[in-house]
Amino acid sequence: MSENVNRRIEIDPCPRCGKPHHYALKVTRSRISDFLPGIGGDTPDERSFVRLFTCPVESSSFQATVSLIVERGFRIKDVEVLGDHV
Repeated sequence: MSENVNRRIEIDPCPRCGKPHHYALKVTRSRISDFLPGIGGDTPDERSFVRLFTCPVESSSFQATVSLIVERGFRIKDVEVLGDHV
């Protein structure tokens, strides 16, 4: 079963206009067993995603890498950019 979690990130500086922008992300994740080999441990896992963002000032798109902490007992299935919040 999947669940959605909203996250907010800041890209500073924007590669198009140089100003900071905030973006909303929808993170789709699913529960996994803590007993799977190689899963879990004492340190949090981090996963990177390359996504397309739009500068609200220049109205032009750019790619950026987003790194998210993967909480224990979950697997991130998808990350969707919902929009900008200047």
